[in-house]
Amino acid sequence: TENGLLRLDNGRIAETFTVAQGLPSNRIRSLFVDTSGRTWVGTERGPAVLRGNRFEQAPLAHQLQFPIVAIGEAALGAGRPAQILFAADRGSVYVLDGEKLSKLSDDVSSAAPLSEVTTLYTDPEGVTWIGTNGVGLGMLRNGKLHRFYLRDGLIDPEIYGFMTDARDRLWMVG
Repeated sequence: TENGLLRLDNGRIAETFTVAQGLPSNRIRSLFVDTSGRTWVGTERGPAVLRGNRFEQAPLAHQLQFPIVAIGEAALGAGRPAQILFAADRGSVYVLDGEKLSKLSDDVSSAAPLSEVTTLYTDPEGVTWIGTNGVGLGMLRNGKLHRFYLRDGLIDPEIYGFMTDARDRLWMVG
């Protein structure tokens, strides 16, 4: 919400998290639960992670003091912890790999830089899909970013969400 994060229990507000409980901002832009069960929140002033009953600024998050519109993760393979991905409003995707923060590098042959990211989704095979507002579809697999545009068969370059169906097909919302 504009006034913090609400936790519902049986349809009732059970708990409210605000800057008083460690959030960088009360304006919530995204929410994500990673494969290890940690709750991440993207606010108007950067990301935070829930530890116990308080949010803490994510490691190196002081470098991300801007709106975080989507959070996701990229699988790295057996035995390696996943990377956490943060999509900045009208900006790039940042990768938190343990104690290292970097910008997701784009393929230099791409027609447009990776920007305007609206949504992130990691499928059961560990492929991360990146939806954008008008600059196509990104696919992050095994640490390599691939891009798809209208010329590659996309019906719409604006992608605002992903979901899978019972047949494991990936659907995009444009």
